[in-house]
Amino acid sequence: MASLADLQAERERLKAANAKADFDAALAETCDGKDVLAAGQAVRRLILDALDAAAVEFVSAIAGERDETRVHYLLSEAAHQWGTALGERAAATVAGTAPQINELGDRFRRGVKPRDLLTVSEWAARHRELKSGTNSPGPWHNDLTPYLVEIMDALSEHSAVRQVSFTKSSGVGGTEAMFNWIGYLMHHLGNKDLLCVMPTLELRDRSFNPRLAKMIDESPALAGLVSTAKRDRANRGDLLEYGARSRIIKAGANSPDSLRSDHLPYVICDEVDAFPWDVGGEGDPMTLIENRQRTYTRAKTYLVSTPTKEGASRITKQYARSDMRRYYVPCPHCGEYQPLEFGGKEAPYGLKFRRAPKEEGQEGPEQVAAAWYVCRECAAIIEEASKTDMLARGRWIAARPHIRHHRGYHINALYAPVGLGLSWVKVAQKWID
Repeated sequence: MASLADLQAERERLKAANAKADFDAALAETCDGKDVLAAGQAVRRLILDALDAAAVEFVSAIAGERDETRVHYLLSEAAHQWGTALGERAAATVAGTAPQINELGDRFRRGVKPRDLLTVSEWAARHRELKSGTNSPGPWHNDLTPYLVEIMDALSEHSAVRQVSFTKSSGVGGTEAMFNWIGYLMHHLGNKDLLCVMPTLELRDRSFNPRLAKMIDESPALAGLVSTAKRDRANRGDLLEYGARSRIIKAGANSPDSLRSDHLPYVICDEVDAFPWDVGGEGDPMTLIENRQRTYTRAKTYLVSTPTKEGASRITKQYARSDMRRYYVPCPHCGEYQPLEFGGKEAPYGLKFRRAPKEEGQEGPEQVAAAWYVCRECAAIIEEASKTDMLARGRWIAARPHIRHHRGYHINALYAPVGLGLSWVKVAQKWID
């Protein structure tokens, strides 16, 4: 039978053996100081060489490009590729020089790699889902409304544009572009507060809130960002909290209290032509909204509306202050680019239609039997079946390109995609009615 002294000796022997094993393991992971210094110097040389070459790479990336938003995008993408490649080369250098500190190389690689660069339209194509309330259910497809791509991308984080004013007819997707920007802010950026202003609190609760909730529920990328608890603060009618500490503040232009929020970088004003000119005796709600953005040098504002007030349209006035862009599409016959216009009865171009003959004794409004478009250049008849291809090949052209930070987009009902909006026959019928 072992004595107490023997047991104590055995315990000390085991402790010594464990300590020796821990020491050997630590020694195996230990790098000689000279190797650490050599690895550090090698990475330093790598970084300096990369910085010397970066200027040439960045200049090459934007060669020949004059559009400011496009330049910002290309520079951001070049920086993303440069940082990613630098991190991979540095990690490989550390692994080859001092394999015992591979973890340091991996951390450097992860730290130097910028966030994946996405535009709003790219985010929508990857993550937006439409499951109900649409004629085209399923993933969002930019090719269905190609004219929205530039509008959405002007709202992207890397874009130099500070305000987008979109004057439009109903049924062309302006509100969906708004929801895509909201999804982009929530999921891709994740740290930006947003103020969404509807004309009234009633419209906010009846229309905006249900549509926002539907987008979040139908898009898996967004569904996990918001609590579904009925009494959770994040589900209040005037506030939605997502992520860690980010908020969407939902206000009404008829309520000065709802516009008194903290300073925030991003603002959406939907249907601004329905905004009152004075709210609660405190002045123009647009002034109250602008005051919320004063402390942000890279603030962004999206104004969208159908013009409704003759001579006093907010969106028309904002468009007049912008670079005034219109969407030019090519004639399928002569290739001439032109904006789609109603033209009018006396104009030789534009939307034309034929009334259905009335039978004897028939009462009621006249009915449109057919509608088509006449090219302003070659006077050829353009059938609506050609519109899908025309939209895909279209491009926005600014009347005042010297205005850099305020983009204005103007589009009418003639551009509504086939099957998603009013047909040319129905547009003509509404004019007759």
